[in-house]
Amino acid sequence: MESKAAVEAASPVDRQRPEATRAEFVRRNDRVRAEGLQANPPPGLAGEPPQKRGRITQSPPKHLLDRLGAYKRDVFAFRDACHVPFDHHQAARDLRMVQLPQKSSGCFRSPEGAERFCEIRSDIATARKHGQRVLEALQKALSGAPFVPAFLSAHVASPG
Repeated sequence: MESKAAVEAASPVDRQRPEATRAEFVRRNDRVRAEGLQANPPPGLAGEPPQKRGRITQSPPKHLLDRLGAYKRDVFAFRDACHVPFDHHQAARDLRMVQLPQKSSGCFRSPEGAERFCEIRSDIATARKHGQRVLEALQKALSGAPFVPAFLSAHVASPG
């Protein structure tokens, strides 16, 4: 959580922490993970013959610690790339809105209706994420001139 707070505290312009600070967070993470591995050692055979063939089952904490080590770069991507969110809450909220009509009526009436619903929800989410007024963005979309974020409008305008 300290790493998340440090990323959020960085100025929006550079969003990069000094290498020494980043290295300190990495060292601290490695130390905490090592303590966790010491507290949750792999199951030993202790001279007993194995009961069944195959891999020995790991405890859930040990399995999590192994995965955190194997995917350390992915888990902490938000520290190095400012566009990577700390959590996936926004994506979950966007998907949750698709589930709401399905739960209330059982399903969408047609595939076209589902597509239209998703298009409208996408327009609303994009407008909100870019600080646009939702009603105005929907009116523009219905009039044939939808809101396009600046970073996309440059790609759309350039040929090929």
